[in-house]
Amino acid sequence: MTGKPIHVLHVAPSFWPATAFGGPIHSTKAITDGIAANPDFFVEVITTDAADPNTTARLKLPENPLRMPAGYQVRYCRKLVGNSVSVELLWRLVGAVRRADVVHLTGPYNFPVIPALIACRLTGTPIVWSPRGGFQATAQWAAVPKRRLKEFFEKFCAKLGPDRMVLHVTAPVEAETSARNFPRARVELIPNAIEMPKDLPKRVWRSNGRLRLAFLSRIHPKKGLDLLISALASLPEHVTLDVYGDGDPAYLSILNEQISKTELTGRVAFHGHVEDEGKTAALTGCDLFVLPTHSENFGIVVAEALAHGTPVVVTKNAPWEMVENEGCGRWVEASSEALADAISELAAADLGQLGERGRAWVTRNFTVDGMVRKFARLYQDLALKADPKGTLKAMKTL
Repeated sequence: MTGKPIHVLHVAPSFWPATAFGGPIHSTKAITDGIAANPDFFVEVITTDAADPNTTARLKLPENPLRMPAGYQVRYCRKLVGNSVSVELLWRLVGAVRRADVVHLTGPYNFPVIPALIACRLTGTPIVWSPRGGFQATAQWAAVPKRRLKEFFEKFCAKLGPDRMVLHVTAPVEAETSARNFPRARVELIPNAIEMPKDLPKRVWRSNGRLRLAFLSRIHPKKGLDLLISALASLPEHVTLDVYGDGDPAYLSILNEQISKTELTGRVAFHGHVEDEGKTAALTGCDLFVLPTHSENFGIVVAEALAHGTPVVVTKNAPWEMVENEGCGRWVEASSEALADAISELAAADLGQLGERGRAWVTRNFTVDGMVRKFARLYQDLALKADPKGTLKAMKTL
């Protein structure tokens, strides 16, 4: 490209290395890393120093702003209340939006949303909004907390949003919800992607005669772990469950009480949050990965499990129906009975073969490079339409 790079501002309530917030932290960083590597773009990130959704902890940073290896800077604003309320972020946001050609907002119901929408409306800056499944969960999950407040928030934001607003979704079911709730916004479907693990350890399937199930996610009522525990109670004793992730202590206490009442204490183990080598060990040290979720716009951990060669069982509240067609898992109703039936069925299958199919499918369809190219085209389209006088020179074909 000749002329100045397109300036993309990412606004997020939390950002890497705050991995306790789950999959969106990884996928957002994959976008910013990939776009920053393209000389046609300049990336800036403004976020908070929140470290964990379940505590008041703040990130411990060597410097602030922090320069990422990909070459862009991240400003971590001090949070005051909750996980994203920050006066510093509010103060810095207006100037950051003025500098940007395109704003990319992450997260559904959090403090930066309304200020970012207002700033973009006042400055005429186009915005991409990735709600990360939040709107879908409100519409889909019967037990979603604060439903009326969230629905009011969505209606308010739909009226408040600027004319050039794009809702980024990762699956068709999320697209339907977004189009219905935000009729003025353009909806763009770009699936999440993952870095494929290269050197996987040698697998030992059904070690010591056990069928080892794994759950790896944020431990929250939406994730349906209670359903999986109920399913486990109806399965033979050689079926065990390893749980990886952190959650609210009060909810963890409820789950532990359920485990105790169903006499599963020796068959369920909690390991806490894991990353990197710990995640690889978790996903290659099990026989089946199970995500019994009540609502998921994508469920990046499913792709991660498949990438590690592990067959999966996923509820129909996540958009993974293709695991059936690709022969690498089961897609079932969100009930303990359906989960138990699927686990029993796969217990007799060739798990190694299922795992190989899943890894090959993910390799073909969920690459980071492909995702980044789609975002680059989207940013380019928005920036050039916002610049009819041609201050931004036309970019080369991506």
